[in-house]
Amino acid sequence: MNRFNYIILKVSLIVVSIICVLVSDSDAQQKGSLHLEPVIGFHTRWIINQDIYGNAEMDYATSYGLSTGFRVSYFPGKDFGVNAGFGYRKMGQNYEGDQRGATARREVSLGYIQIPVMAMFALSGHEYPTWFSVGPQFSFLTQASQYFYRNEGGLPLNNPDYLPTGSIRVYDWYRPVDIMIGIEFNKMFRLADLPKLTMNYTFETAYGILDINSKDYRIPNVRGIYEGSHNMYIGFRFGLLYNTTK
Repeated sequence: MNRFNYIILKVSLIVVSIICVLVSDSDAQQKGSLHLEPVIGFHTRWIINQDIYGNAEMDYATSYGLSTGFRVSYFPGKDFGVNAGFGYRKMGQNYEGDQRGATARREVSLGYIQIPVMAMFALSGHEYPTWFSVGPQFSFLTQASQYFYRNEGGLPLNNPDYLPTGSIRVYDWYRPVDIMIGIEFNKMFRLADLPKLTMNYTFETAYGILDINSKDYRIPNVRGIYEGSHNMYIGFRFGLLYNTTK
């Protein structure tokens, strides 16, 4: 997916989320309520600014990932809440296409334990409340691997030692901690027959504010320019809230 298509995808998802907000009506969560929520998510994952260690760059390929975890939400008032938890998220980026006259593919796979801390603000609600959430996500790298394959032919690579054929562990190539700023739209559907349970359907996106590359691997590109690489994801999350105080 090129940069233009990526921008269109992001804008479209945001527009859909805003429409969902506008068409719903409202009151919010019960004051003083505490909710427990197992979650699972599906997202597109990105590394903004490709670091390929001085070698010729390849086109970005659409990459997908899963996330899972557990959240706790507390609502001190009807229109404000705090959401925190922990979970695992697969990040990284795939690349493929022509590389100096030869077709190549590179897959960077990163795994993070994430601890989100989100402030929640009621936009609408009652039976189907909608919330806007924003806050930091502290991400701790647990695994990092790179797969690379290049067909024969074409011009030789500038720094082939960084792109050996096959899969290699590259944990030391990346910073062990990232901080992402997350934005979410949470659409909740109360279950009439199960008053203690609420379905939570969430559009989520986040952008990492730190350069994820280790200092020793911040190598300028073929034009002699280095730009920091940043994690990013866009996707959806599903959860089931259990009201412990109702």
